[in-house]
Amino acid sequence: MQTKAAYLMGTQDIRIGDCDVAPCGKDDVVVQMKHVGICGSDMHFYEFGRIGRRVVTEPFILGHECAGIISEVGENVTHLKPGDKVVMEPGIPCGKCEFCRSGRYNICPDVKFISSPPDQGAMRQLMTYPAAWTYRLPDSITTLEGAMIEPFAVGLHAASRGEAGPGKTAAILGTGTIGLMTLLACRADGIDKVYVSDIFENRLDKAKLLGADETICAAKEDTTERIAQLTDGRGVDIVFETAGSPKTAVQAVTLVKRGGVIVQVGNITAETPYVFNELSRLEVDIRTVFRYHHMFQKAIGLMENGTVDLMKIGPRIFPFEKTAEAFACNLAEKKDITKVVVEF
Repeated sequence: MQTKAAYLMGTQDIRIGDCDVAPCGKDDVVVQMKHVGICGSDMHFYEFGRIGRRVVTEPFILGHECAGIISEVGENVTHLKPGDKVVMEPGIPCGKCEFCRSGRYNICPDVKFISSPPDQGAMRQLMTYPAAWTYRLPDSITTLEGAMIEPFAVGLHAASRGEAGPGKTAAILGTGTIGLMTLLACRADGIDKVYVSDIFENRLDKAKLLGADETICAAKEDTTERIAQLTDGRGVDIVFETAGSPKTAVQAVTLVKRGGVIVQVGNITAETPYVFNELSRLEVDIRTVFRYHHMFQKAIGLMENGTVDLMKIGPRIFPFEKTAEAFACNLAEKKDITKVVVEF
């Protein structure tokens, strides 16, 4: 059986073509895709053809923020049925290594993560997928919302790594999709105060809408001085660096309180000149984030009970036939667009 898929044929070159649909195995489901979000990593592959050591060999299918409708189930699958709305967790770990056995399957060295070379992505009309990593969506959650669960899971994992909770304060540096998802996650975890910094005022407006207590336009005022004012000179308990910039990563050291935590969420490929003497003097923890684990069901629960409304992110929708336009628009207007989603 064949379907249609959007292929990256070269840098900034997306074309729609035919794609084989793998047979539905005993433990698999076939999903008719309804919505696929475009992630920052997808955009990096689109723009540059690689992320570090991961190099795209064209033609390649991008997309891992995906939700759809079950069209077929394997004979061993009992928790899903045709017609169910579902979201797919895009990483398939080995299940056997020490990291999988300890529950930290996100750092499994043999994980297969769709849309990360060599594993093809979800920007296609039909896709066969392991049922174990496919979650049913309740009636109250649409597949459009489902396609935004994956980046929200990153935010939830970041908040967990920072031990966000009542009585604590946080600063978020960067208000792209992951910064905003981290803000939503901090709010869901009951954190007391969240301060958000960015150089773009339109993004800060969105952060305010999503629950930021204070927003700081770094193009107009000094973030370090403002955080000092807001915290009576103590600094915040947790700093989330989500911009992926060496500059903001170093700045995080000036914002965190003694004994606090810096959570490095953004992907930084350039060298970052940390002054470790200062970090040691403050006894600050630096914790990194790699995707997530055990967060999809939590995300679904928070959305179902009304704690979190991902539609406030304000996704911009493009039809599948205009996938190339969706990527081009996301690149050209990246300062203004929060999230682009392709609709099938």
